[in-house]
Amino acid sequence: MRAENRDKAIKKQKQDFLESYFSLKNQFLGIEKLIIDDFQRYSLNEILEFKATLQELYFKMRYFVKQLRKYHKVYIDIEKRNGFI
Repeated sequence: MRAENRDKAIKKQKQDFLESYFSLKNQFLGIEKLIIDDFQRYSLNEILEFKATLQELYFKMRYFVKQLRKYHKVYIDIEKRNGFI
């Protein structure tokens, strides 16, 4: 019984990590697309704000990739640009 609960908890954690990673990646790609589509329209300060947001999202995604690799043996290439957008 205990092993089943532990296995369920591990699977739930893995699923939560994957969902969080892909949600963050989708946000990341959305911001990148926004910048690329209307780059000339933004001021330098807006671009720098986008950059800070992208860095924050990247560090969060990297955390989930490390956790998935370390505890769940799931290998994700964080540099791939394909996503849900």
